[in-house]
Amino acid sequence: MRAVIEAGALTVMTATARHGYQARRRHEAMGLLFGRVGADGTVRIEHAEPYRCARQTRMSVCFSGDAVDRRRRELARQLDMTSLGLFHSHVDENGLDSNGQSYEDCQGLYDDEMACIDATVYVWPRDMAPRRKSSTSLYLYDAENRLAFAVRVFGKTRGYVSRLPVEVVRGGSRDVE
Repeated sequence: MRAVIEAGALTVMTATARHGYQARRRHEAMGLLFGRVGADGTVRIEHAEPYRCARQTRMSVCFSGDAVDRRRRELARQLDMTSLGLFHSHVDENGLDSNGQSYEDCQGLYDDEMACIDATVYVWPRDMAPRRKSSTSLYLYDAENRLAFAVRVFGKTRGYVSRLPVEVVRGGSRDVE
């Protein structure tokens, strides 16, 4: 299993994380992921949609599972795509030092019957672009805002959660009503 993120979807994911980071009271942000799963198990993230939560703090997002599920089904129909899972941000957590997913994040993915993946977007202040390469992380830099990002995708296979190889391709994120 591996993840491919279309560039437009990645832009929405990092913009959502940046918005939470730059808010007057910094908070985690979240969104919904849509796309397709290939016969070879490749998960292609074609669209990311920010989702406003009931409560957001620096350490978590709280939301109604039923409301999220309704919105995921509705958008999947509009986009003619599969609801793949969720993404969320970690603010002020250095993505160079953080490697795994928290127990709560793993359990959330494991328990989510509609999801096959969960993506985490780390955002933190940095004076220069991260110079690290990894097959399981995307490292990005926003020079205008002096922010670094690390994006990781976790997949649910055979009863456990693991970090997936990830890459970016052109395309992604359509407008929805």
